[in-house]
Amino acid sequence: MALVQTLPLTVLLILLECAVGGTLVLLLTDLEGNVSRGFLVTSGLILATAAGLTYLLRFGYGDLAGALTPTLAGLTLLLVAYAILAMLQRRRLARGAAIAAVVVGAWDIFQSATLQPPLRDLTGLLSLTLATLVAGAALVALLLGHWYLVTPLLSAKSLRRVTEFLLVGVGLQVLWLLGQLVGLDGVAVAGPIASYGFVFWFRVIVGLAFPLVLGALTWRSCRIRAMQTATGLLYIALACVLAGDAAAKVFVYLTSISL
Repeated sequence: MALVQTLPLTVLLILLECAVGGTLVLLLTDLEGNVSRGFLVTSGLILATAAGLTYLLRFGYGDLAGALTPTLAGLTLLLVAYAILAMLQRRRLARGAAIAAVVVGAWDIFQSATLQPPLRDLTGLLSLTLATLVAGAALVALLLGHWYLVTPLLSAKSLRRVTEFLLVGVGLQVLWLLGQLVGLDGVAVAGPIASYGFVFWFRVIVGLAFPLVLGALTWRSCRIRAMQTATGLLYIALACVLAGDAAAKVFVYLTSISL
């Protein structure tokens, strides 16, 4: 697959990962009960926008787009419903809509993997699952970091917890990458890395090493309630996560090796 052909699918998958992973992390944060209604409503609408964009960009699947059309539309509507129900303070119904959105979104990610040959096997699906958790945690962490500027007295525990999700997700991605490199034949993996070395090392350094360091610094900033510092770090962390995820998608499309 040529590099230019990977771009629509890469953008579509990253948006889908943000929507689904973000909904899961937002739901877990909601269940803790330490965040405000305004944060839940705003985050729900932003995630609904991400899901809506995946619906609009489904043409990236070509003739296979029809298979995803109903569930992508359903994911968008469920997230809009979540935001509306949260605004009306119908928390139980809102959480039910979020759970349904996670289930539908997980199915969308599974379908996305099965529709694309490089992601069709178990390694591709596991890679997408980890990327979904990391992208969602990074996005919700940034949104929550901003909310501390609106509500300074909000407990720092919630942002610390979301940052821990981010660190665990990136840590699992590092272990996954090492496992992939160890499990693959040395000759088979050396060639693709040599051919696309920039993409590989961009993924490793920008997409994995930087988010680990930035996540740790953010967690430490939350401990001392330096929330503005934490929010600034999370801007960079989200950018690194999304850029590294894009590099991983490009690499798997070019080499069929999931990072």
